Amino acid sequence: MSTSSQGLWTINLFQIVELLKTFERHGIEFQHWRKVRSDNNFAFKVVDIIRQHLLANESVKSSLDMFPSMEFGQLGATLAALEKLGLELEDLQKIREEDIRVIAGQIQEQFDRFAKPVTMKQVVKLFDKDKIINGKKAAELWERDLPKGRIPINYTIRTIESCVNGNRIDSDWRLIYIFNWSLRELRKMLGNDPRNPPNFDNSEKADWWLKTGDRVFKQDINKKPQAGYYLINFKPEGINCDFCMQSRLMGDWAEHCDAAVFAQAIFTTFKLNGEKIFEKWVHWCDLALKPGNHVAMWLSDTGLAFTSNMIDFPQKTLGAAACWKWEFN
Repeated sequence: MSTSSQGLWTINLFQIVELLKTFERHGIEFQHWRKVRSDNNFAFKVVDIIRQHLLANESVKSSLDMFPSMEFGQLGATLAALEKLGLELEDLQKIREEDIRVIAGQIQEQFDRFAKPVTMKQVVKLFDKDKIINGKKAAELWERDLPKGRIPINYTIRTIESCVNGNRIDSDWRLIYIFNWSLRELRKMLGNDPRNPPNFDNSEKADWWLKTGDRVFKQDINKKPQAGYYLINFKPEGINCDFCMQSRLMGDWAEHCDAAVFAQAIFTTFKLNGEKIFEKWVHWCDLALKPGNHVAMWLSDTGLAFTSNMIDFPQKTLGAAACWKWEFN
């Protein structure tokens, strides 16, 4: 499980309210909380009790071990606050064993939301169908085979929900299956004939990026992305901002979409329904001729083009497609 998943995990207000209701139901009244305690171990003891019930579930045991008791976030903080008001460990003993299981079950549900990969079944229930290109569909469009077995989606349901909510406002998050093809491989597969789209640009000197002598840049255009599902926002981020500002606007959870991933995503979308998904804007991608000199991708009249010269697209909006970082590997 990724570090970001640990940071995202928390218990929400609903679980806190249910916990307090359970205390109240078993006679733990506000007067019990008025007494002041000198030590601060109670919260951690309570969390450990609940944690042991969760550890009994083998499916989450390995992931749960990564959470030290004192890092159970809001639950621990709330119990610590109650402790300051006088709630003692003896009060907890009034709560029956089955009630502890109920609380543990609620926490388990929350844990699954923040620390467990989402399933395609869950995604389909949340996302609009036109925002998903699954592995089976991508394989049909490209006439390729998929790896055997279930293909994991390396995001949590919380992340999917966040993208769905963003789409209701002004984002365009899509979940697309990507094969592990480099930019050079894509160029070889699709060619540059505008009469047979989707294709790469065929204007004069259009293939400059294939011929550059820079060693690092050569490595980048030959780099194969990991095959799998990628969440990409096709509503550009950081309009007319510099590259660093765009990165800051995306936050720690996202990054400029990899050039090979982005190219394949727009080609796959075009193959599916003829949609030119970023016809009116320019994607400032992760490729760089040298530090600070990033390459932009854009759709010319004759195909997908690459440039580091901003005067090449005066009529288009300079932005960046954000790609949500994988939360599991």
